[in-house]
Amino acid sequence: MSQVQQSKLNLPLMILAFLTIGGFVWWLSTAAEPTGFALADAGVEAALVDADQLIGSPAAFEDELVELTSVQVQTLLGAHVFIFGDEEVDEEEDEEPGRFLVRLDPDVIAAGVQVLPGDELRLVGNVRAMSDSILEIWDAEAIFVGDEDREIASEFPHFLHATEADVLDSADEVEEEDDETEED
Repeated sequence: MSQVQQSKLNLPLMILAFLTIGGFVWWLSTAAEPTGFALADAGVEAALVDADQLIGSPAAFEDELVELTSVQVQTLLGAHVFIFGDEEVDEEEDEEPGRFLVRLDPDVIAAGVQVLPGDELRLVGNVRAMSDSILEIWDAEAIFVGDEDREIASEFPHFLHATEADVLDSADEVEEEDDETEED
């Protein structure tokens, strides 16, 4: 082919290429289904779970939204992390203490929820598997008071990431009531 013939075809081929690409993009926008992350619907209800059930078999509830109606804070590992459950071991049963780790969501803390040892709480959240990367993230967020708190948290294979927390009975209120009754 001569150069004159090639130059005559450049413009029509370029237009054809643009139309082909434009048609392909249009087809993708109409035929392809959008994909995204599966987000929890606002209408999803949390499964009502007894604290002993969760402590006994946390893997059964992994990645599930659960609600615990009444748990008592045992130990604080920082403002955002605490343990609930029974610290005592029944030597006759020869079993481990029934304890569970809870991480309060930053939104819960921002809403003004503060927990103290002895507080009784209602919690809603997802049960998650613990990993070194999660502990590293918590370290970066300066959640733990000390290294021993991080070590304690690392012993738990699962934790509850609480997105809702309501203080049902505060340890401070109980102490204030006791003080008032002593004054009478």
